[in-house]
This record gives sequence, C-alpha cells and structure tokens, in this order.
Amino acid sequence: MLATTDAEATTDHGRLRLLVPTLVFVGLLVAVVSSLGAPLIPTIAKADGVTLSTAQWVLTAALMTGAVVTPVMGRLADGPSQRKVIALTLVVVAIGCAVAALSVSFPMLVIGRGLQGMGMGLLPVNMATARRNLDRARAGRAIATLSVSTAIGAGLGYPLTGVITEEFDYRVAYWFGFGVVITALVCALVVLPGRSKVQASRFDIGGAVALSIAVVGASVLLS
Repeated sequence: MLATTDAEATTDHGRLRLLVPTLVFVGLLVAVVSSLGAPLIPTIAKADGVTLSTAQWVLTAALMTGAVVTPVMGRLADGPSQRKVIALTLVVVAIGCAVAALSVSFPMLVIGRGLQGMGMGLLPVNMATARRNLDRARAGRAIATLSVSTAIGAGLGYPLTGVITEEFDYRVAYWFGFGVVITALVCALVVLPGRSKVQASRFDIGGAVALSIAVVGASVLLS
C-alpha cells in the first residue's frame, strides 16, 4: 500500500512539473491554428472563386466563434472539470480543421473555420488550470507565460502558412492544424489533472445564449 502511494505521489509530482509546459504547448498550437485564416484569404478567394471580401469570412467566422465562447469557457473554467473542457475544445478544433481540409465548398470551409475558433476560448481555461494547481508565485509566472505564448503562436501561424501554401494546396495548412491539435489533445489528456474537488455551480444557460446572440449580431453588423 505504501509503495503504491509513493508511486502515485511520484506520478502526480511529475505531472505537476509538466503542467505549465503542457498548457503553454496547448495554447501555442491552438493560437497557430487560429491564425491560419488571414494569410490564406487571397489563395482561398482565387481557389474557391469568391471575392476577397467574401473570403474574409474564413477569418471572421473564427473570430466570431472565439468572441462567443471565450466568456462562456472562462465561466466553465471555474468548475471542477477543466481538463474535460480543454479536451472537448481541442476535439472540436480538430474537427474544424478536418472539415476545412476536406471542404468542397466555401460555406463548408467557413463552418470549419468557425469550429476552429473555439480554440480562442482556451486561454482563460489554461490560466484557471494553472492558478488552481500551482502556488501563487508559480501561477503568476505561468499566466504571464501563457499570455505571451498565445501572441507568439498567432505570429508563427503567418510564416508557417506562407511556407505551406507556396508548396502545397491551402488545405494542407488545415491538415497541418489537425495534426498539431491532436498532438496537443494527447498531451492534455496525459498531463493535466482530472476532476478537482471544487463544487460545480449553476451555469446560466439563458445568459450565455443572450450573450452569444448579442456578440454574433454585433459581429455580423460590423463585418
């Protein structure tokens, strides 16, 4: 029994050491995927036979989804199942990448990009995970690192996309996104702690729906 307890403690300590690198890795890769829209707009417009203004919906769709889900996921991050929220979000983003890569029409591509926008809501969840599992000093450093890594990931998406589209079809960029998101998902499932002892509070579904409608309406009007 004692040996088992010691082994579990060693495993938990190892996971704790990998917590911040894993959160940074997840945030970085998702930021890269989220930035795959803007650099591809001219290529998509030409390939799908749409105007540049229409092609910009591959960016608008992701931004709109991110604007809707970020406050909702931030609220869910206060609950006991942060790993589940992160994992489900990564699954949705991976599906979005696959839909975009397999798209046979421009609307299908926009839907895929909309699903990829879910990843933009991971930043508050990652921050909440670091805050809950680390002491105050390390949590502060981790949150600062997560903020910086998200910006770096968005910047890396542009040159990576340029290199891929110069040599291949633009859909290869989304297959690349699919691969890196699956990698992030595996890391999250292996390293991140499971359900915590925090008591779940009631989720305001009506408020979330009202907020979503308001954000989507304002985004469509502005776009």
